[in-house]
Amino acid sequence: MLDTVFNILKVTVIVAIAAVFMVAITGLLNLITSLVFSSVVGEILALISMYLPFNALNVFGAIGTATVAILSFLIAKKIFDLTSWSVSAV
Repeated sequence: MLDTVFNILKVTVIVAIAAVFMVAITGLLNLITSLVFSSVVGEILALISMYLPFNALNVFGAIGTATVAILSFLIAKKIFDLTSWSVSAV
């Protein structure tokens, strides 16, 4: 009975740690996105787009999206590494 309660407590702590990391990283990525695409940098990209044969905002937006995907994968891997020790102890 005590082992079951201990295992439930460990799973709850793992979920809480993952949720805290997810909220923190989402906040940071939203901050970066708002700074890049709605400020002076976005206006500079719009001016650059007038002289290029492609839309620079779309190109750099795709690069930003790829970067966010890579960062999300690395963060998920780090959370898995941090929490796998407690799962393997079960």
